Amino acid sequence: MSLIVFLLSSGLPGLYSYIHLSSLSVIGEEDSLMKKLYLTTFSFVSVLFFTLIYALLSWSFEVNTLFDSINLWRVLASLVITLIIVYVFNTYIYRKIINVFRKNINKIRNEKGFTKSIQMSPINKILDDENNIIYIERIDNETNEVYSSGTLKYYSIDNNQNLIIVLKEQNKRLDINKDDIKKNIVEKILYFDAGNSINLRIIKLKKI
Repeated sequence: MSLIVFLLSSGLPGLYSYIHLSSLSVIGEEDSLMKKLYLTTFSFVSVLFFTLIYALLSWSFEVNTLFDSINLWRVLASLVITLIIVYVFNTYIYRKIINVFRKNINKIRNEKGFTKSIQMSPINKILDDENNIIYIERIDNETNEVYSSGTLKYYSIDNNQNLIIVLKEQNKRLDINKDDIKKNIVEKILYFDAGNSINLRIIKLKKI
């Protein structure tokens, strides 16, 4: 029982690392095997930190005797210290290591004439933009008519990778041909939402 408590406590910071980095899109849209490898690696590192800290607090470095009697307060203290260390690793070390690795991979891909690889889904990369106003038009595939439009309020992607967007509707469509609008356009993108079978015309505008 003591060993189970020890292992569960020591593995929690690894799960925290995975959730933290996933929410920041550092860990992107990899397949399930890669996600399991990330989670396993983070958990293994957190177990090492936790075990080392617990051993230092117990002043016992014999593995056989370390698990004989688990002290709850030392477990809690070790967990808190490990979480602090893991937070520093998440913020400064894991992100840098992963980003350097991907940068080198894309450098090799570029040398071989391949396109750049991104771990975020394309729509995440497009819509995760707090610097600009994002105006979206939903376009019917059959008639090619715009049936709704507005500025992006928020969005999410469900477990089946279907895009859910909430727009702040406007009284009339944005006239992108007007000079005062045209000069503030940063980027225009046409995105096919396969899950909902519609086209999205996405226009990024400078915040005034």
